[in-house]
Amino acid sequence: MYPEADGILPSLNAVINSNGLLSALLAALVIAIIGWGIGALRRRHQQARYPGRFRAGVALIMVLALGFSVVGGVALANRALTPTPTCAPGKVEFDGSTAFAPIINEVATEYEQACPQAQIAISAIGSSEGLDKLKGSNSETPVIAMLDAQPQGLPSSQYAGQPVGVIIFAVVGNRDSLPPKLFTPGNGGGLSTAQIAQAFEHRTVSGLAVRPVGRTRGSGTRNDFTHGVIGQQYCSSAICPQPRGVCYERTTLDLLTYVNDTPNAIGYAEADALPFFPKVAAIPISVTGVGYEPTRPNTLSGNYPFFATEYLYTRGSQCARSRRHQVPDEQAGRSPTARHLVHQLLGPQGIEAQRRVSGQLARLEASDGPPGRRTPSAPSA
Repeated sequence: MYPEADGILPSLNAVINSNGLLSALLAALVIAIIGWGIGALRRRHQQARYPGRFRAGVALIMVLALGFSVVGGVALANRALTPTPTCAPGKVEFDGSTAFAPIINEVATEYEQACPQAQIAISAIGSSEGLDKLKGSNSETPVIAMLDAQPQGLPSSQYAGQPVGVIIFAVVGNRDSLPPKLFTPGNGGGLSTAQIAQAFEHRTVSGLAVRPVGRTRGSGTRNDFTHGVIGQQYCSSAICPQPRGVCYERTTLDLLTYVNDTPNAIGYAEADALPFFPKVAAIPISVTGVGYEPTRPNTLSGNYPFFATEYLYTRGSQCARSRRHQVPDEQAGRSPTARHLVHQLLGPQGIEAQRRVSGQLARLEASDGPPGRRTPSAPSA
């Protein structure tokens, strides 16, 4: 719907590559000049003697010149790596996935700092609630739903989706109380999907009593866990704590807090959130006897199954989409702020924000067919 955006990513990649080369050439040129100067001074020293302080001063000046030149070259390249966003006044609202909200928040904060007239609201209320908010929205402010997967039965004549990334999830446990072998990757380590299913169905793992915790129904993370890991739904009793069954928490942070504070607790969450909870660790998922950790290389290789494709859904028909990440949305198309922000999310600044927030996201090229649970592609930039 926005053919003018087709060349954005290739052009930015060309700028990045050319300025990186420029920085390297500049540093090499400075080093060559300084080397020539040192050689000239040595030849002069053979013909005349200079005081020791003079020679030390010359050497210091050469070192400082080299340092400032290299720093200047790097600064020049970094300045080119961070293009100024295209600003537009207006409002836009993002609702949905708690897993992807930090990425949106990072990009939105940078956009609002560069564009003070833009107003961006972000609400991490869960994928199901985000989709309901999109369906029920009648306001003039464009609503963009953040979803952990493609929703079933959503008419393409009314709503359009754009894949924007991959979130890696983890099965997690209380490391202070559960056996260390559960957290060990490699041969014989971790838990198989059958053992994880047993933990959520019978509250036991290899004879050890555990306390499973999950998310509420409608959570995108829960849907990805049931479909991608245990292969079936499980019954939730009530909000944690509960003496029997699988209790639930409404948010990722609440779930991880429960696992952190509860002996023998086991659950699931975004892998990048674990560093904030010292007693929580990822449990490798065992495939044919080998435990695979929730890392980007394991996910890209197809060995790790617990991940989700993140989508932005908006109102508007699913027009013919370019593989250059157009904004497939009629409502957002009427809002320059929404259009520019989504383009920024899909460009180099969005990639960098993803790396800063989690370090475990992989960019996806848009596809006209249903992606299903495919192996994600590596970042294009």
